[in-house]
Amino acid sequence: MKKFSFAVFAATLMLTLLLLLGTVEQQNTIYAADFYAGNPIITNLFTADPSAHVWEANGKLYIYASHDIFPSKGCDLMDRYHVFSTTNMVIWKDEGEILSSDDVSWGRPEGGFMWAPDAAYRNGTYYFYFPHPTGSGDAWNNTWRIGIAKSSKPASDFTCAADGYVKKKDGSPYVTGIDPCIFKDDDGQYYLYTGGGAHSYVAKMQNNMEYLAEEPVEITGTLTDFHEAMWVFKRNGIYYAMYADNTSGENLMRYSTASSPYGPWREGGIVLDGTGCDTTHGSICEYKGHWYLFYHNCEISGNGTLRSVCVDEVTFREDGSIEKVVQTRQGVGNVDTVKPEDVAGNNSKPNPEEFTEKTNYGVNEATLFGDAELEGDGAVHNLHMEGAALQWNHIDGGKGGQAMLTVYYATPDGATALVNSSGNTAGDGYFLKFNQTSGWSDYGNGVARCFIDLNAGTDNTVKLTCGMGGVNITGIAISLKKQEEENSHVKLFVDGYQISTSQEGYRVIFSESDPNQEIVERGLIYGLMNYVNEDDLYIGSHQQSVYSYNITENGRIHQRFNDTFENARSYALTMKFIKNNSFYTAIIGVKAYARLKDGSIIYTDADTFSVYRIADHLHQNQMMSNLQAHDYLYHQILKRVNADYEYCDYDWNQTIVHLD
Repeated sequence: MKKFSFAVFAATLMLTLLLLLGTVEQQNTIYAADFYAGNPIITNLFTADPSAHVWEANGKLYIYASHDIFPSKGCDLMDRYHVFSTTNMVIWKDEGEILSSDDVSWGRPEGGFMWAPDAAYRNGTYYFYFPHPTGSGDAWNNTWRIGIAKSSKPASDFTCAADGYVKKKDGSPYVTGIDPCIFKDDDGQYYLYTGGGAHSYVAKMQNNMEYLAEEPVEITGTLTDFHEAMWVFKRNGIYYAMYADNTSGENLMRYSTASSPYGPWREGGIVLDGTGCDTTHGSICEYKGHWYLFYHNCEISGNGTLRSVCVDEVTFREDGSIEKVVQTRQGVGNVDTVKPEDVAGNNSKPNPEEFTEKTNYGVNEATLFGDAELEGDGAVHNLHMEGAALQWNHIDGGKGGQAMLTVYYATPDGATALVNSSGNTAGDGYFLKFNQTSGWSDYGNGVARCFIDLNAGTDNTVKLTCGMGGVNITGIAISLKKQEEENSHVKLFVDGYQISTSQEGYRVIFSESDPNQEIVERGLIYGLMNYVNEDDLYIGSHQQSVYSYNITENGRIHQRFNDTFENARSYALTMKFIKNNSFYTAIIGVKAYARLKDGSIIYTDADTFSVYRIADHLHQNQMMSNLQAHDYLYHQILKRVNADYEYCDYDWNQTIVHLD
């Protein structure tokens, strides 16, 4: 191979781009557009008792939540915990299950009874606190312990030891109460609060975070109508205790204030009215300059034992008192960058009017399970029985992705169903709430909808598992978006793509090494390709304007092309675009780089060009690696950002450069 002069190439590349593309005025970086989380924020499984924390290690906000199991038989079967995280309060990532009763060797053999948890961090270790009894059968309520699972990570690899529970100073198990709250004061001292059945206790923790440092102190007389669900936090020198009261049918969330973690507590008022559930439990946390209340309701299921986590903003008055939080369906706005394409697949509420391609499927086409039975009125009955279900096969998912499921039914009782579909890859499925109709034959008013995911093609399945309330079902419909409507409506935030072309989307060129620091590895910026991996998008950028990144391990290509370059390595350069909020115009700083033999990196100078003009240049000069790459560029990126962008008239079969 000929030796390569980087300086000559860099100058030539930049001069060529300048001549072909012209000068484009640099746009100002615009902070994120307005998006809202929608309530509930967790919709892929039933969750309750959210404990919210922000860990300094990565700046994310985490929710540690209990998990209601479908079909519910009350709170007895709650048996595992999930963690969710966010960086912007709108996009929530399910970090997965972190603990179940199977992981707790000292717990009751039957499992269950894993209620409201909390978490803490100290000296490199994350501590997960949870209530769980040891007694079998009816002895559960007198044998509560506060379990402790530990990990070096905030959302995975938690383990609970054989003696993994809170102990008193003498080493005996601490068995008083449920609903642990672990509070860290300004001096670093941790306090453990527990409570239930109108009794609440507080005690300092030892530095090992497993033993109490003192005998528990009962908080008596100063928490108005206390029932359970203690949550303690501190703001501007004031200690706040939030808790559930004893209001029958729908516990209210109250708060009190004090000047000490022990109290005495002074009545503050109601933080949150009832949410439709018998219980209430939540947490208050500050994140990126905003204070938030996390709580649960039963909006999705209509059943108070199948709950869903929500969040709304908290307002403090000048005297430190809390205004009653207004529960909203909109939820809270984003506090950091949000990519619109992520919102659609997260917990957004799509517009039903966009799903216009509708196909009906009758119950006579469904496979029935359990006691489900097709009756003479054309409806499937007996769906209140556990295990009763309907499944439709050969559902057309079009090009795949999100679809709207409509179910036609009648129920004077109200019910909930679990929906599973072929495209569902995470969570417990989808949940569908059947509101009451005037009677069992009122099929004209029974219409329920939810949004599901399907695979491309006609071999999808959709299954409705019932057993939570009586409902008669007459059929379903699957509605898809028209592709052209989707392209014309989606505004894509262009802010991170791989720059380069050729083998597997990368430009790879090698040169011989010599003692004079000749270039041995380099990345060439030629094209606009598919998304990079999520971990590559924002390396070191903090989502600010970044014109180039150094070579990263995540961008390394582990590929051997032939024996000559068996030991050579090549790298990919990840770039970040800047967007204009009004026109969604993507701007990119074009910079070629190379890594020298001694490990140092040199770059060309960077100039700024419109991504559209770069795309034209790439297209007309055949710098895309294949037809599919260009079509992706055009249809999935350029056309979505600007519907008026025109397709270049090219005969690809004649002019495309095909690589071996």
